[in-house]
Amino acid sequence: MITSNSYSHNALSVDEEEGAKTISLTFRGKSNDRDASAFLTPILDEVVG
Repeated sequence: MITSNSYSHNALSVDEEEGAKTISLTFRGKSNDRDASAFLTPILDEVVG
């Protein structure tokens, strides 16, 4: 079963697709934020954790 989530902040979006053995993240757009980790770290923590 494949599950998917989408996250967006300003001009940056991240699409996540998770299969039985794979996780795919697609980054679209760009970030002009000085601290992009404020947006990206929670997403990556959720995916990896």
